[in-house]
Amino acid sequence: MKYLASFKFLCFLAACSLISAACNDVIESKSFPQEYSLTSEHIDLGDSFGSFWPTAMELKNGFVIFSYSYMIQIFSVSDPSFSHTLGSRDIPVFKTPQILRSSSPYLYVMDVNNRNEVRKYSIDSLGQPILLQTGFAGVNTAMNRPYILRDSLIVYDEFAPEASLKIHNLHTNTEILTLPYGANSFGNPFYDKNIGGLYANDFCMAFAHKYQDRIDFYDWQFNLIRSVNHQKSEPVINTWTDGTPPDNTTYYGSSFMGRNYFYTLYRGVTNKVFRSDSLPIWGGLSHIYGITRDVLEVYDMNGQPVCRFRFNDVAPEVFVVDEEQSILYGYRQAYTATLLVYHLQGLPKNGKPYPKSPGAFVSPLPSLEPDTLKEAVYFRTIGTRRDVAPDYFIRFSDRDDYRRATEARILTEPSIQK
Repeated sequence: MKYLASFKFLCFLAACSLISAACNDVIESKSFPQEYSLTSEHIDLGDSFGSFWPTAMELKNGFVIFSYSYMIQIFSVSDPSFSHTLGSRDIPVFKTPQILRSSSPYLYVMDVNNRNEVRKYSIDSLGQPILLQTGFAGVNTAMNRPYILRDSLIVYDEFAPEASLKIHNLHTNTEILTLPYGANSFGNPFYDKNIGGLYANDFCMAFAHKYQDRIDFYDWQFNLIRSVNHQKSEPVINTWTDGTPPDNTTYYGSSFMGRNYFYTLYRGVTNKVFRSDSLPIWGGLSHIYGITRDVLEVYDMNGQPVCRFRFNDVAPEVFVVDEEQSILYGYRQAYTATLLVYHLQGLPKNGKPYPKSPGAFVSPLPSLEPDTLKEAVYFRTIGTRRDVAPDYFIRFSDRDDYRRATEARILTEPSIQK
């Protein structure tokens, strides 16, 4: 029995070594000119933070913005205890809000279950969202990770049942470009071998595949700039069988497209291996799964690898990047009401803001620009609304005054003029 136990222990060590080697082989097979490690700083966001996991993050004018299933929250990076909330369970402003990413200083929020109504906000120096304009996307469909360009175009992934990337013109209310990327093999979009995440800026976009070791970079005419493809064989996708969860290999997860670089979390292991990298914690979740498994890969706008970062303590699940300060802000569900902060060393700040490929262009689709650049005809301008919310436009000398006014409910959210 003694020898049998020793033999089993040695087999266990050998299996762990093989798993570790396999994981390293997957990651090390890619060549990056630079590699660094990241250690997180933890900032407490306070009791006002939403109790549910945010589905998306945005960064505007020094404020981190979280999107939930029923509200939007805005936190100051310099003073995270201060926040502003759009909507709540008791006073819903949106039915189902979804952030539309953009390179502009404005915040765009789409209300998915309200005919895809789009609201355009400015964020003032106190973090207060001021409603500027409103309109409708014109197409009542699910938009996966939409990006809005110059109040004119929306690019999005319609993963079911179309399985296509689409560009929609808000002014003409027409679909102008479509790029099919594959059929749904299971009748379930979440287990399609071709699904992924679409991320864009004003010059190009990246489609990072979930079940393939592959990222496709396109310009705004869906010309392929480069495909970063390390997939060696056809992906095999499993679904739930007799109550057993699938053990698929996941490659790319949450990502962020900046102006200079594309940042993406790479995994490259099965769900079983990912869950084996866990850390027991007290309270809440029983474990933090895959705490350091994901690796942050950074590519330029031509799809060329720039840098890779490994996490020393904890990797985020969703994140945004301040490229001016070289800071990544992230969130992980196991760390409730905590903003994770990482300083990205080694990234040149003079990255190329647009691809050099012949198919790329700097001025996206000039023939589809709005009639006047100052005011997009798609949006309806919101007036001062002093008759509805006379105190909404009060300006405060400091944050304490603002807090007192908010607590006294002097500020009210303006409704949309119909």
